[in-house]
Amino acid sequence: MNKRGFTIIELLISLGIVSIVFSIIFSFFTMNFNMFKKSNDIIDIQNEGQIAMAKIVNIAMVSSGISNIYDYNNINQDDTKDKISLGKIIFKEGDIFQVKEGNLKHNGNIIANHIKNIKVSPIDDISFLQSNGLIIEIILELNKETIKIENQVMYRNK
Repeated sequence: MNKRGFTIIELLISLGIVSIVFSIIFSFFTMNFNMFKKSNDIIDIQNEGQIAMAKIVNIAMVSSGISNIYDYNNINQDDTKDKISLGKIIFKEGDIFQVKEGNLKHNGNIIANHIKNIKVSPIDDISFLQSNGLIIEIILELNKETIKIENQVMYRNK
């Protein structure tokens, strides 16, 4: 007798094999999408951090120093020698950088988002007001991706 078609067992086995193949393909695409998103997040915050650092360094470089510096709790740190989490820095020429709610502002304009922390310290072992420059560390975070950008800047006009 000539049988045509498939038995229910053959259909279930082929359906199982197709399901396994599709789940492997789907997990491959999901993994690639997540890696692509992670790479884009890193590139985004890296660009943002470099722009923020360049802005701070350019202003600080032509400055003659800072007139006031406040930590993240808005406590004046003019006379400290220690590394602080920056809240606000005011340069003698009037430029103001402020970190608030994950944003870095320059004279009131947002220049960077995704700021987790900005740490600054005097370049020499003296207070911020007496120092000849700053060591700056910007930490950015986006979707659990974190990068850190560091730089040193000397005041040219001190």
